[in-house]
Amino acid sequence: TEKKTTTSNQSKKTETVQTSNSNSSSSTKKTTAAPAKKSTNTSSTTKKPNTPSKPSTSTSKPSKKPTQPSKPSKQTIAKKTSTLAKTQYLVSVPFINQAAEGAPNGCEVASLLQALRGKGQATNVSYHYMLDHMPYTKDGNPYHGFVDSPYNHYKKDCFQSIFPSALVPYGKKFGNVSNTSGYSTDQLINELKNGNPSVVYVTFNFKTPRWKRYSFGNIVDNMHVMTLTGYDTKSGKFRVMDPYKKGSYWVSGATFKKSYNALKWAIT
Repeated sequence: TEKKTTTSNQSKKTETVQTSNSNSSSSTKKTTAAPAKKSTNTSSTTKKPNTPSKPSTSTSKPSKKPTQPSKPSKQTIAKKTSTLAKTQYLVSVPFINQAAEGAPNGCEVASLLQALRGKGQATNVSYHYMLDHMPYTKDGNPYHGFVDSPYNHYKKDCFQSIFPSALVPYGKKFGNVSNTSGYSTDQLINELKNGNPSVVYVTFNFKTPRWKRYSFGNIVDNMHVMTLTGYDTKSGKFRVMDPYKKGSYWVSGATFKKSYNALKWAIT
């Protein structure tokens, strides 16, 4: 009851205390002083609920912390990407089916266009346009231009092809290409690391090279041209885009090297 007494009641008690003796007045002063101290204690308890307002500001600070873990996550993604890059070097190129396009001997231009488009070039040029406008020759020499027609089937009396010396100048009209004939397979892999696919002169179905002599010189008679698009460092396999019906597939390192090293002709 002393804690709940009001100030008006306290004033009444002091009036009665004045009429009483000094001993009683001293005791009443003690009783009146005690509630005053307790009232200060109650006021202090009323201030305590205001102090938790500081933790509320501290709780607002952690809202900034979730943005910090995003940096490590990007670093881990970058590490994973670099690890994958060291395992495989792949370049995406579209598949141009020369057989479906009616050009059974048009592998050179098909492979060139696949490589160009893999680099984001020659996107508005059709396969048939490039076939029809490439350099042709009537002297039977593929070093000068395409012999016969890519739309014809195999003929025994001529070598239906176009070699890098004539195809590279034509390819430069549609994009950035260069004659990289003589490149080793390691150099071709370095080009893949830089995002550059290569046109490679290999053999049909990667069979053992079969040589034959023509008027222009000796040549691999079962030659075939396709696009080199990838390499796997663990298995040592090469990935190619074969324009003659097959599309994309992997070849063992030994098989690819045996076929490619016969001529070492490439366009990058």
